Amino acid sequence: MIMKSKQQKPLNRVKICLVGSHKPYPAFDSVSSILKETLGSKYVVELRIKDLSVKTPPALKPIYILLHDVALYFKIISCYKRDRFNAVLIFQGYYPLTYIGLKISRIRIILYVGGSAFKSSYYSHKDDGVPNRILAYLNVLTEEICHTLSDLIIVPSEKMLNELGLRWHADKVHTAVGIISSDFFDKFKIINDYKGRRNVVGYVGGLARSKGILNLFEGISIIANNLGDEAPYFLIVGGGELYSYLKNKLDTYKLSNHVFLTGHMPHKALPKCYNKMKLLILPSYTEGLPSVILEAMACGTPVLATPVGAIPDVIKGGETGFLLKSNDPKHIADKIIELLNKPELLEKVSKNAYNYVRENFSYEKTLESWRKIIREIEAQNEDSVCSWFC
Repeated sequence: MIMKSKQQKPLNRVKICLVGSHKPYPAFDSVSSILKETLGSKYVVELRIKDLSVKTPPALKPIYILLHDVALYFKIISCYKRDRFNAVLIFQGYYPLTYIGLKISRIRIILYVGGSAFKSSYYSHKDDGVPNRILAYLNVLTEEICHTLSDLIIVPSEKMLNELGLRWHADKVHTAVGIISSDFFDKFKIINDYKGRRNVVGYVGGLARSKGILNLFEGISIIANNLGDEAPYFLIVGGGELYSYLKNKLDTYKLSNHVFLTGHMPHKALPKCYNKMKLLILPSYTEGLPSVILEAMACGTPVLATPVGAIPDVIKGGETGFLLKSNDPKHIADKIIELLNKPELLEKVSKNAYNYVRENFSYEKTLESWRKIIREIEAQNEDSVCSWFC
């Protein structure tokens, strides 16, 4: 445990430890580059953590979660002793014991929130029996503990306050996007002219229940049964817990001629994928502001998505994209067919989306929103210094 003493002079400038998963995550990398651009590289420390819960038997998961939480706290403290930062930015992670420990240790906590941890867990495990459903509901308590203990919370959109249960903490919530890097629009751009693209509908993301991928597969089956050989092609990009299950379902649903599952693909390969698509679909149950939406729009690919998280801020129906009323498979199928039968509308939205994302999500605008947050942290830090020396 770290306790301040009057002999220990606090840092005069903010230094942040950025904590996130060790798995490749472009949004995490973008936040890291934004912080380094704003603060300077030597004032940003990265701490990547491994998550072995996938390999843990269900009965042992509660124990693993607790041990993982405690271990994270001691990793952060070890990192603190070496690097002497004065704030921890936890990227899309809820670790109540770590938050309690950091609060006792008087280390400032910043939480970057994406989608709802409860909804993600609930929809991922709602068919997995009572124990897993109970764990999902425990996320509500976990979220509230972490929201309460955080000194500052960052979300992609103010509209997410109700969805994430943050109204009680609105005074410490700031908005910023953690997706746009300095080379974002160099990577994501139009390579293939939209008119020349084939009728390919795409999905990019993790193959998890909370992403609505099972609903999409059922919707694809409806389309294939209705249209036969005239059905569009579906490009499903991503890996995850349901990859093997969906691979087997291709034969069950007789979709092998219509669906191509790529598995996990490196981030640098995604622009070519978006440029093959006439339409990207994201039928998620919960999201923050998914990077795939901005990436697709930057490539001139219209997006069809559920109106969750910050998505309605970006997707304006019939203008910059399209919104699903639900992720019911029949509705998904009907909407895809309807849109593919309106090529002029799709082409208009392709142009609008391309322009919108460049005008509203420039790197400079992204940096400015983070600069405001850093200034807030610096102000809090000055108040903390004053409490010791004034």
